[in-house]
Amino acid sequence: MENIIIGKKVASSKGIPKGSTIKKDHLDAMSKNDWFKIRFQNEAINKQLKQIELNLNEYRENLKRFLNKRNLRYLMEMT
Repeated sequence: MENIIIGKKVASSKGIPKGSTIKKDHLDAMSKNDWFKIRFQNEAINKQLKQIELNLNEYRENLKRFLNKRNLRYLMEMT
């Protein structure tokens, strides 16, 4: 994701002035989850990042479900 963001101009972001070009230092100072809160002047970049965020959230939910089922099976085997 870093390679998508670096060098792009900011439309709005907490702590980064509007019109600034994103540098690695900006990203290093933020949590990766906060990267999704940056809005860029290029709408295609905003859409791409939104899709990445949705995919990541879906992956996390699927992983949680898988681990919960696996733990449940393990607990049932223990009894």
